[in-house]
Amino acid sequence: MDPHKRVAVIGAGMAGLAAARAFKATGWEVTVFEASARVGGVWSSCYEFARLQTRSESYYFGDFPFPFPVDEFATADQLQAYFEAFALHTGIKDAIRFNTKVVRIKERRVQGRPGWALEVSTLDSSASLTPDALEFDFVVSAQGLYSGAPKMLCFPGQEDFGAPIIHSAHLKSHPGTLDFQNIAIVGLGKTAVDCAMRHANNQNSMERQTHLIFRTPTWFAPIRIFGLRLPEVFEHNRFMGTSKDTWRSLWYLWRGITEPTLTEEQRAAKEAKEDIEREKPASPVFAWLFGYKKGDPLRPAAKVGKQCGLNMQPERFLEYTRTGRIQTHRGTVEKLSNRTIHLASTTIKNVDALVLATGFKQTMVVPDGFEHVIEGGGAFLYRGIVHPDIRDMAFIGMTSGVVTVPATTVAVHWLLAFVRGDLLLPSRDLQMEEIQRERKRAQKICGVDGGAGRNGSFSHIDRLCMDMGITPLRKLKKRGLVPNGSWNPLLWCLGWIDELFGYYGPLDYKFDDVEAEIAARKKSV
Repeated sequence: MDPHKRVAVIGAGMAGLAAARAFKATGWEVTVFEASARVGGVWSSCYEFARLQTRSESYYFGDFPFPFPVDEFATADQLQAYFEAFALHTGIKDAIRFNTKVVRIKERRVQGRPGWALEVSTLDSSASLTPDALEFDFVVSAQGLYSGAPKMLCFPGQEDFGAPIIHSAHLKSHPGTLDFQNIAIVGLGKTAVDCAMRHANNQNSMERQTHLIFRTPTWFAPIRIFGLRLPEVFEHNRFMGTSKDTWRSLWYLWRGITEPTLTEEQRAAKEAKEDIEREKPASPVFAWLFGYKKGDPLRPAAKVGKQCGLNMQPERFLEYTRTGRIQTHRGTVEKLSNRTIHLASTTIKNVDALVLATGFKQTMVVPDGFEHVIEGGGAFLYRGIVHPDIRDMAFIGMTSGVVTVPATTVAVHWLLAFVRGDLLLPSRDLQMEEIQRERKRAQKICGVDGGAGRNGSFSHIDRLCMDMGITPLRKLKKRGLVPNGSWNPLLWCLGWIDELFGYYGPLDYKFDDVEAEIAARKKSV
């Protein structure tokens, strides 16, 4: 490795810190550009009552556990403090240029030296950078899925509304918004529900009102079913976390075998039939397990597979919507007047504040000429990491799911192997075929404005491990049973029970362990 190789990491959130630590550990000169004044990414800027949807034991780097006590579902402040401690522990803090935003990436115009030249804007006039300091051999975009500009909606008559209209991204700078007597919230994602629950839980009189306005109901999964925590049952063990993806892969394999024999008309008819199947209502048993009752205002009509992502239910959320403590309104805002919101089916009066939990418009910076890569709320990439048309650049942190940190950690290892030349990637056409399949799948479920970057599953992690030539069976590997373990029936039975049903989390993907396994695999080849 050339010790003078230089890499720029854009963003100092969870993904940026993981990438920076990895490149630093393998001899690269690292510079991290962070637009804000702190590490932590979205956790450093979100509303103060934000917290994880999954347990804290699934959201940390395997070789750096939380150095202080945290809640079962860590708060934003606790996560920001954790990432601060991680940056200090790994020595990355000194490589971060805070309050420095990358505004342009262009090709480096030096003969025989491919790479990138960055343009930045900074709030610190004393920290000016020379052109040479902004030239890099490789760039890692760790700007994430939530790095864009708040998606503000404009309504007819809003100039006469007479009450504040605030995007959820700005709640931290408007701390008293949710203390108003009557508020309305537009949206039905995690942020909208968090805001509604915060306001509803603070109600101290029957006159206080919380209104939730949305277009389409979505399923919210309970934290526990029969006392068992849902993420651990369905996502954090191999038996359930990968079995559904295994069946899906077999289905796509079968389609790949049969569809070449179909005519265009037959293929269109088949896809239309599948769309109809997705629109069918969920079974009553499924709805019951998720805590929904017949007639619930938030009970969706379609199956959960039709939905873009799955959020967890805050405690008593469905109860509040049934009793009216949170009043739900399905529809769109047609216009505003004096402290009044007009929907097609009803009118909400005496509104003290309107909160827009409407997400973000993706504005991540990409190299000149590649703006078309930004779509679907992120970018569709090969393995969720690289684009075949953009050389010497990768994207980390473009995944979401309940195993986000392990998925990001393994993606960083994959990237290091790619940079070292240890990965033999398929042709550009094959990479683009995978990207197109993911795009088509995501757009069917999420529409043209969403779906990019939602591959943070164990099946995705397994694919990355197999690309690198290391076993995805981490628990068997830890027990010394893979590869070439000695044959002991009892140990093998216990090992497979642990592999299939044991809790999979950050400890199964420690940085040094994975890098050592990759090095051993290279040495044995």
